[in-house]
Amino acid sequence: MDLNEVVNDCLKAAEIGSEIISSYYHSEYNYSFKTNEKTSAVTEADIKTQDAVVDYLTGKYPEMGLLAEENGLDENTSRFEKDLHWQIDPIDGTLGFLKRTDNFGISISLVSRKGIPLVGVIYNPVRGLLARAFKGGGAFINDLPVKLSHKKDLNELRIIVSSNLLGKYPERIQALTDRFNSPEILSSESTVQKALHVITGNADVFISPHYSSVHPWDLSAIACISAECGGKLTQLDGKAINYNPAKGEEFCRSGYMFCNETIHRQIIHRLME
Repeated sequence: MDLNEVVNDCLKAAEIGSEIISSYYHSEYNYSFKTNEKTSAVTEADIKTQDAVVDYLTGKYPEMGLLAEENGLDENTSRFEKDLHWQIDPIDGTLGFLKRTDNFGISISLVSRKGIPLVGVIYNPVRGLLARAFKGGGAFINDLPVKLSHKKDLNELRIIVSSNLLGKYPERIQALTDRFNSPEILSSESTVQKALHVITGNADVFISPHYSSVHPWDLSAIACISAECGGKLTQLDGKAINYNPAKGEEFCRSGYMFCNETIHRQIIHRLME
């Protein structure tokens, strides 16, 4: 399989999705909540975007399985039966979308049955930031090759965290960031946008603690891009992440973080002290 061709198809799918998102962005639309948590919002735009992206990719690659956010983990069992499957988050950061901010994005990845991301595309259509990668092919943002910052120590660290968690658990987030020497704290409602901050050099590390809610489709595209741009995305205990967890298996139980390889070990050591 030509992974470069697959990336191009993912870019086309992201473009199709962004056109639907744009049609809803300044319009009135219905939305609901999957749970009692306000962070579980789902809109017409989520559903329509996912349907369009899925239709395009499954039409091009009918042999592949699927794991898509608005269907959930339990309904997407084809990923256990196929060698490869798509993971799709149509609007990562739906709350940011609801508020008409620029803190949301599309995430598309191709993952092996063993849980290894082979292709990753993340796109923030409002900011016009599009990052892509395939295994062994390097990483690009807006068609330019990208490598993470070469920061070598933890001085003046810029940490980006979830704005939802920062609002809900300010003391916990403070206790986490206090392990570092006067870091600058940034926040965003979107996992895609937090990753883009690190990729573009506006933040040094993206940290999400164990009490955050996360699923494979949130991280798999970012993981592929991370591996190709000199980054490292692991659980907070340093363990690797399996992006095709077995049914009932807890995903990312210790939380996760994304930064360059140089400071990754230092941060793990600091967090484990």
